[in-house]
Amino acid sequence: MGISASSAIKFFKDSGTIKGEDREKELTLRNGKLLLEKLKAECDCRSDLFTIFSAKELKDATNDYAEKPYSDVWFGLYKGYLKGRGLPLRVLVKQYVAYDYDIEMAINDVVMASQVNKHKNMLKFLGCCLETNVPALVFEFPEKGTLRDLINNKFSSRPGCSPVSWDNKLRIAREIADAVTYLHHGLPKRILHRDLKPKNIFLDGNFVAKLSGFYWSLSLPKGQDHVEVGRFDGTIGYMPPEIFMTSSYTDRGDVYAFGTLLLEILLEENFLKICEMVEQVRDSLRQSRAQVGGSPPQSPPDLSPRSRRYYTSETAPPQTVTENDALSEVPRADPDEDHLWREVIWPGFMTEKTGANYQQFMACAELALKCRKSNSHQRPTMMEVALELRIIINFQTSTLRK
Repeated sequence: MGISASSAIKFFKDSGTIKGEDREKELTLRNGKLLLEKLKAECDCRSDLFTIFSAKELKDATNDYAEKPYSDVWFGLYKGYLKGRGLPLRVLVKQYVAYDYDIEMAINDVVMASQVNKHKNMLKFLGCCLETNVPALVFEFPEKGTLRDLINNKFSSRPGCSPVSWDNKLRIAREIADAVTYLHHGLPKRILHRDLKPKNIFLDGNFVAKLSGFYWSLSLPKGQDHVEVGRFDGTIGYMPPEIFMTSSYTDRGDVYAFGTLLLEILLEENFLKICEMVEQVRDSLRQSRAQVGGSPPQSPPDLSPRSRRYYTSETAPPQTVTENDALSEVPRADPDEDHLWREVIWPGFMTEKTGANYQQFMACAELALKCRKSNSHQRPTMMEVALELRIIINFQTSTLRK
């Protein structure tokens, strides 16, 4: 059934007369109560309509959760086929691991996704199931997978296929920036995403970017520019360095994560491999300085073959270093860090095979480095980032018109 947050209140209150007739009803009451409390706190129960599915519907739709094209540490994403209800045929069902902590994450995911559903660059949230141990979420199925898939395939839609064009790469970056800008500036209460990474960016049949993954998202209290966090949730490499020193999160934390994403798009590599490349450049520079009294080499060193070396952040507590992305390792700090990154970025342009414009490529690279400044106050806002990307895109358009 289609249901709004406000009308759901009566539904769950009426269901409260049923006292444990079966496990599914007990779970519906418990999860429904938690959902309503969160909806009331976050948006005063003014979210968009969404559908409440039964556990049997989702089990049938996914063939008992048989096909799992995507997964993360906390959940699995299953392909499903829904019949009836007037919904899209193919769906993506997100099922969390059945721990108490995951209930909190799933409820948060539902509440945040239901608030941002109208934006064209959000993965369309269809509804949820409250009869499972942890609420399951249902989304439209993203035909082209995730941005991580695209990066791993060197921006081919499938291995062996033609690469995604440079213009489409820029468009995808701009669409992600637009989605995050909407979170920061387009809602009554600003939302901080807090886990912006390629696995949370989906792509529809036309390679249009769709943001998802709101399990750790937080809304900023009105009149405040930061929120205190009790634990270091996130993915190392995308988490801003200040979080480990201040335990507070601002909108510039999402900007930092976007800078990492933009580098991955430019270099067609996941962040771990980019960090390995930076470390190789760092080692080459040290060797060169030792030989010639401190002068850096005049041209980028040969970066291949790459050694499989892992570098763990010295500031991150051990419990935050989780596997799944294998992105939990970052290069050590260095006063010449921007120079090192530029040494890696330049060969990235030289091997670019999708018709990249040099000025656009280097402008995007500089924007990514600005987003990843160690000092959060030196980073642009997401609105400024989105505007800058539009300027970069329009530069190519205006050049072609001349």
